[in-house]
Amino acid sequence: MFFSRIKPIRLTLFLLFFVLLTLNASVSYAKQIYLTKEYPTVADTYISSSDPDLNYGDQEYNYLWYSPSETDDDVEYRVLLAFNVSGIPSNATLTDVSLVINWFYLPGPIMVTIFNLTSSFDESNVTWNNSPIFGSKIGSFQITEEDWVTTWNVTWIVKGNGNIYLGLSTSTTTSIYASLWGKESTYGFLPKLEVTFYTEISDKPTSGFLLFITISILFGGIFLKKREDKQ
Repeated sequence: MFFSRIKPIRLTLFLLFFVLLTLNASVSYAKQIYLTKEYPTVADTYISSSDPDLNYGDQEYNYLWYSPSETDDDVEYRVLLAFNVSGIPSNATLTDVSLVINWFYLPGPIMVTIFNLTSSFDESNVTWNNSPIFGSKIGSFQITEEDWVTTWNVTWIVKGNGNIYLGLSTSTTTSIYASLWGKESTYGFLPKLEVTFYTEISDKPTSGFLLFITISILFGGIFLKKREDKQ
């Protein structure tokens, strides 16, 4: 038989050569590529219960305030934020979404509650009286006067590309408004969403290594054969 005439070492080398040659052509795995994209607000403003027909869409700062009253209606300022998430591949897996707020002024500890808005809003025309409804609560976060930049995990609110509408309110009674930067500011400290996701691509990380080993074994077999021929 053919294999009986081949010495064991050479036979082993040739078998390894064909095995590795096959692996080199077939081995692959899914490689995860991570990317983080930032989405600043495309619209932001605040609304006031004390001036329910006024629009504040052209203001540099957005105000949060709550002032209960024993004789009149409570006074409340709420913030509206709109984001447009785009450019996320359809096969992407989202791993983290953060809402980042840069504060202009914090008078002290304050509890901020984030809501989903039930509809869109027109920054130039929205008022307390025609504001979208503050729908499901996303979460509440306590911040202090040292938290000039706050980052909150809101991963579950983003499912892919599309518009996101959020509302901020506070139930903390303060004598001074808390304020955050808006998109009309020239300093660029806009509220933003940071979205982290990954996509999978097919890769052959071992192909070069396997090819090197395969060629080495081939030349090793040839070298042994020449030595045997000389003997």
